[in-house]
Amino acid sequence: MFISLCSYNILAQAYIRYTKANGILDTYCELAARKNRLIGYFQTQLESETLVIGVQEVEPEVYADLCICFANYQSIYTQRKSSVDGLALFFHPDIKVQSSEVVILHSRDGQPRRVAQIIDIEYQGLDWRLVHLHLDYDPPGTTDGFHQMATVLDHLSQMSDRMMLIFGDFNATVESATIQACLSKGFQAVDTRQPTSFHRQWSRVDHVLYSAECMVDTLKIPDPPDSIPNAVWGSDHLPIYCRFSLVR
Repeated sequence: MFISLCSYNILAQAYIRYTKANGILDTYCELAARKNRLIGYFQTQLESETLVIGVQEVEPEVYADLCICFANYQSIYTQRKSSVDGLALFFHPDIKVQSSEVVILHSRDGQPRRVAQIIDIEYQGLDWRLVHLHLDYDPPGTTDGFHQMATVLDHLSQMSDRMMLIFGDFNATVESATIQACLSKGFQAVDTRQPTSFHRQWSRVDHVLYSAECMVDTLKIPDPPDSIPNAVWGSDHLPIYCRFSLVR
């Protein structure tokens, strides 16, 4: 018994100005070129029959293109309030989606900033809970992302127990209070070392966390190139692929 997962922040085109400010060539920042590279990667996930695919910073028109790519997959899309992007989840047709909900994540001053998708699924007779999110970044002196993660953890504590995967762009390194809060609840991280995001320098802000009932038997993160986007990768993040089996 296993479940496989891919998580990828694909970089909303609305934020490409920040990428250009990092000195990335315009030819690597054009949406059409980036989209071709992104779709090319997702096609490899189709070929390997990845069961769950979580995508962050998805604009509605890009979601429509992804739906064409994943034509046989089920999908759930949530656009965050007053923003151009959102979260998209795609499920292999063998997965049964049992329930879904969206948790609104606020800043410390009460402004709705982000969303988390919480989906209960059944696959091969086993029940899983998927938590897909994209948190705010916490520069020194702010705790919005930490507050948002605390909201998610509190919400989960009030739900029934299930095997659980939490994944997405946490905008936080493993040393941060945000990730440490998750680890203190018994979750483990598939990898804490290899960088996944490039903003003038490499850092690790994308994570997949899992509960104690399962273990990682496959992990794939591309080796970081000099910078991204580039001629191969269409985002300023790298994708994470992992496969989990049950602890016997």
